Amino acid sequence: VSTGPLGRQASWYYTLRLEGQDGPMPHVGVDSATGEVVEFHDDAFRTLRPDPGEKRLTRDEALAVARDFIQKVSPACAGHVALEKSPPEWQAGDTYSFRFFRVVNGIPFPMDGIGVDIASNGRVVGYRCEWHRVNFPRPQSVISPAEAARRWVANASYELKYYLPRTDDGRPRAGARLVYFLKEAVAVDDVLGYLLYVV
Repeated sequence: VSTGPLGRQASWYYTLRLEGQDGPMPHVGVDSATGEVVEFHDDAFRTLRPDPGEKRLTRDEALAVARDFIQKVSPACAGHVALEKSPPEWQAGDTYSFRFFRVVNGIPFPMDGIGVDIASNGRVVGYRCEWHRVNFPRPQSVISPAEAARRWVANASYELKYYLPRTDDGRPRAGARLVYFLKEAVAVDDVLGYLLYVV
């Protein structure tokens, strides 16, 4: 059972072991209410030596494999996701990792989404789906982005703090800087225009 800001989700987790198998084993999580696969990880590929002659996928080929896998495992979700650009997908060693956020009524819902990890040989080695059962209002009579920005700026509160910038390789720089930080994360209601304080 996992608990988050949108409530509890109960899943069954299974480890897939072949008789006589040692080392890392794939495991899968299944939503106990729907029977849908919500998580899959296979770290066994890290112990395998890549074949030097084996074709390695490009980023675009790996992305196509990720989209195809989502279509097979979560067809109901596949048409309602968009590739997340920030933070960008990344490649660590022999793995491409992609994150797709949920889209409802053409509007992003970044609290939900699907992550897929693809080994450079095309094997799917990781999958995680966060997809809550939530009621969404239809977007109608929304205020303009300019009006939302005006209200946000007028009501946002800032706090002066020292900040230590880092170099491109992650090392702290020698001198600190004074920077204004938002005291609270603020959102603006799209219909009435009042401020919401997001925790």
